[in-house]
This record gives sequence, C-alpha cells and structure tokens, in this order.
Amino acid sequence: MIENEIFEMILEKYYDEILLYCLSILGDNQSAEDCVQEVFLLLYQKRKKLYLSAVIRSWLYKTAANIVKRHLKNAENTAFQSKLKKLDHSGLCQLFVMIKNK
Repeated sequence: MIENEIFEMILEKYYDEILLYCLSILGDNQSAEDCVQEVFLLLYQKRKKLYLSAVIRSWLYKTAANIVKRHLKNAENTAFQSKLKKLDHSGLCQLFVMIKNK
C-alpha cells in the first residue's frame, strides 16, 4: 500500500521524467501534461492496491505508454471525424468508393 506521503515523494521524483517521456512521443506540451496528470491520478486512485517496490517506475512508464496510445488514438479519431465533416456529398461518395475498392 502506498501512503499519501510516499505518493507525494513518487510524484516529486518521477513527474518530470514521465513528462519528458510523454512529450517525446506527443511533441505537444499540453497533451503531455494531460497524460502525465492522468498517470498520477491513476496512481493516486490505485495507491491502496499497489505496493511500493522497485517496479513503481516501470508501472509509471507502462501506464504512461497506455495513456499516450489512447490519447493518440482519440486524437486520430477526432481528426478523422473533423475531416469527414468538411467533406461535401461528392467527397463522401468518393471516400466510400475508395474504401469499398480496398
């Protein structure tokens, strides 16, 4: 079980490291900050179920990787939806023909 004081120490020790990791993948400060906050929020929510060990750093990186992947997938879906909304009827027809012919 990770107590609140230990959580704060982990946050202080690893926040910048996990932020740099997320930033290196996303290339966007705001998105990286959002992902890191989600990582540490999850750690805080699970602190009573997790035990402090040498693997906490690995857990942080694995969790960050999963959150970043989800963020990228959501961003990709949002961008795709945005492009679909901008297409007119003939553009949509061409898109569907292209998909059908694949």
